[in-house]
Amino acid sequence: MKTIIYDFNGTVLDDVDVGVIAINAMIDRYLKRDHLSKDEYRKVFGFPVIDYYRKVGFDFDELDFKVVGQEWMDVYEANKDKYALYPHIHEQLQSNIEGGARNILLSASRSDKLKKQCEELGIKDLFDEILGIEDIYAGSKVHIAKEWMKKQDDTDGMVFIGDTLHDLEVANELSIPCILVAAGHQDKAILCEYTDHVYDDLKEAEKDAYWPI
Repeated sequence: MKTIIYDFNGTVLDDVDVGVIAINAMIDRYLKRDHLSKDEYRKVFGFPVIDYYRKVGFDFDELDFKVVGQEWMDVYEANKDKYALYPHIHEQLQSNIEGGARNILLSASRSDKLKKQCEELGIKDLFDEILGIEDIYAGSKVHIAKEWMKKQDDTDGMVFIGDTLHDLEVANELSIPCILVAAGHQDKAILCEYTDHVYDDLKEAEKDAYWPI
């Protein structure tokens, strides 16, 4: 069955500015150095998140990653009025359904938080399944993706849509095609080093040969 698996943050949800606000709040609190610009942020961001923090300058021999991660989340939640769905996503999800495809959401966000966000954004009912992780520390989505894939009878016609190299890694682990959108958390030039299937936005992504509809 045709199935389009979406990453959430940076792919469905435009929360890049909130991510920048949150990491700069942590920089103010712990590093006392210059803030990251949006461009700088997108050049260092990656998964697992603990490695991204280390690139920024955090020393987790001295700091507790769980404490910093929770404080980051507190700032993120306090600024959620600044994020929104990417243009065209609602239209695209509806079009997928009309074209006979399933919409699946897969995220490194905590599962209960993810479902609540989707409900608040008015897109929960447009996904057949919403898959998240069990804690807030944003490790890998690979495990949950593999567990979900084991339950699928038909893997033909699947594609993964994301905005980071981790999304490409997940798709490779699932042995399915991946399309990356460069409007999210990682710099376009970085994405293009690893795949030719990179587009500026979700509408452009529909032109890709992997798009199943």
